[in-house]
Amino acid sequence: MAIGRSTRRQKTTSAQPPASPGFKARRERALQAAAARQVPLQTILVTIGLVVLAYLTGKLLYILRDSILLVIVAGFVALLLAPLVGAVEKKLRRRGLAVTVVALWALVVFAGLAVLFGRPLVDAVTHLASDVPGYLSRVGHARGWLGQLVRRYQLEDWARQNLPKLVNVAEALVARLWR
Repeated sequence: MAIGRSTRRQKTTSAQPPASPGFKARRERALQAAAARQVPLQTILVTIGLVVLAYLTGKLLYILRDSILLVIVAGFVALLLAPLVGAVEKKLRRRGLAVTVVALWALVVFAGLAVLFGRPLVDAVTHLASDVPGYLSRVGHARGWLGQLVRRYQLEDWARQNLPKLVNVAEALVARLWR
């Protein structure tokens, strides 16, 4: 007898574990009862399975939404920059160097646009935030349905309280860009 070997022979198992005899019998009885009552049990079970699958897929997509969005944006940027990379590659004869040059150029252009449009955008948001309460006041004095909405939901008071927050967010965004 070899050391470490068992004298017992193990039973070979099939790919699927054997179902209990009670499960098969219950399943057959349920299918027969459903057929006798003309209930499409298999259709119902498949529908429930598909609904659960759709729900779980939705949950997974919701969890991965940030990553999926980044992949989509990266693909779109790559699609936009591919012709430029091809043109630069013809000049430099090296694809890696062409990709680096185009990526750096794209970052410089993006930073330039952020600096160019950042301050005017903040000024426009600040101007709008200071004017919105006046707009709502004029609309609130009107007799139409829009005036009724402004009065019912007290939008003028809400704007006076919350629009400074919008201005602070816009200014903080520009401050981050200027750092």
